[in-house]
Amino acid sequence: MASQTIRSSSVTFLDTTDDRKLEVYIASTLPTTQIFNANNGTYTPDWGINKLQLEASIFLDSKELTSDDHPTIKWCKKINTNTPVDISSATSFSLNITDNVMRDNVNMVAYICKVEYQGITAQAQIQFT
Repeated sequence: MASQTIRSSSVTFLDTTDDRKLEVYIASTLPTTQIFNANNGTYTPDWGINKLQLEASIFLDSKELTSDDHPTIKWCKKINTNTPVDISSATSFSLNITDNVMRDNVNMVAYICKVEYQGITAQAQIQFT
């Protein structure tokens, strides 16, 4: 009877797609502090006169995405410590705010940009006080 040798080996497959990194950054055209003067009812800066513009920059593995890449974008607004609320019409890289949000009972408002691209999600927020 002939002897048989059984050999085995293992192969490791690395799925490098799991290591992809999606990053979101938000730039603002105005300072992150807004002052309300209760004596005369004015805001500085006044977002009703000089609109607040927010712009998201989105990077996948250090490569900046553009609208041609078609990432899914959703903006939300969070007032004080409340649950964030979707801004239904805000689905682009930029968000324009034309109303003053700071009032007697509002100490902070945060705008959150949520992005999904190729099955990867990321978000960033910018906070105004």
